[in-house]
Amino acid sequence: MEPAIAPDAGDRPDPDPRAAALVWAAGARAYRAELSRDLAAGVASLADVLAPGSGSGGVTLLFVLESLPGARKVDTRRHLDRLGIDGSLLVRDVDAVQRTALLAEFPLDAPDTSARGVEHR
Repeated sequence: MEPAIAPDAGDRPDPDPRAAALVWAAGARAYRAELSRDLAAGVASLADVLAPGSGSGGVTLLFVLESLPGARKVDTRRHLDRLGIDGSLLVRDVDAVQRTALLAEFPLDAPDTSARGVEHR
């Protein structure tokens, strides 16, 4: 079977969309893994990730928050529910009010994280 030829592409065949999607997905997985490691190690902060134009816009808020040191899944989801913020919200869609609430609720370096319900593992 011959590859499809785009009407305006001349003799060049269309690139395989499945292969392009697989490359994109592998890059996205690698980025999320690196972001998770950086957050857990304290290399990146929540404020850095939530900053407008940080480049982290394509990941969900829940993924970011659960990657923080000492964050527990149930506690994180309860905090988001109490704040009225959907965990599936993409980081790029977090507004200034939500950003302020999240930074107050999920500090990375707070000595009393257990008092906020975000306990160490």
